[in-house]
Amino acid sequence: MSASCPSCRVRVESMNDGRNVKCPRCWHWHTVPKNFDHLCDGCQKTIMEHFPTHPSTPHIRSALEVQRKKYTVAAP
Repeated sequence: MSASCPSCRVRVESMNDGRNVKCPRCWHWHTVPKNFDHLCDGCQKTIMEHFPTHPSTPHIRSALEVQRKKYTVAAP
């Protein structure tokens, strides 16, 4: 996605192409927009392991469970 300023000669391009999301905790780009609060996998793991009483931990676990159910294929 890009936009041009009509009065300048500057072109602005967005790095978000709809598939990539920026983690609000570490600011790294990742491709899992279904994570709770748009956190990357590494930040989710860190919060769950090191801060088990953090208010986000139950939400992270439930979002991971929803993803697990949605994307896991049962063995025949």
